Amino acid sequence: MKRYGKEIKPILKHKQDFFDNNEILLTETQRSAKIYTNQPYRINCKICQAQLDNYDVSFIKQDVEYRVCNNCGHLNGIYEDTNEYAEAIYQDEEYANQYREESKKKYFQRMRDIYLPKVEFMFDTLEFRG
Repeated sequence: MKRYGKEIKPILKHKQDFFDNNEILLTETQRSAKIYTNQPYRINCKICQAQLDNYDVSFIKQDVEYRVCNNCGHLNGIYEDTNEYAEAIYQDEEYANQYREESKKKYFQRMRDIYLPKVEFMFDTLEFRG
């Protein structure tokens, strides 16, 4: 089986938005984190419902602590994903504006450039091992 990576140029084109809009994206991430850190503490793993060890912080990113479940290995944020959090994040007008027709076109281009090559690689790998 022949293995190879994807061409980097199409991927960088998709990532340019991160560079162009870094300040806006950072501000939105900080706003989201502030809302999230005001939610109740997560007691159980989101996947397997095992009780989380409250003292076992795996890492902190932008003031949000994360824990790995000792039972299933899932990475959990230490706060619950409440309805109030979801409404504050996903139901404002700014979030809805991200899903315009232009975004749909960009999604399909990302799918062709990034996601489909990954799927094709997986199929090739599974077929090779089959």
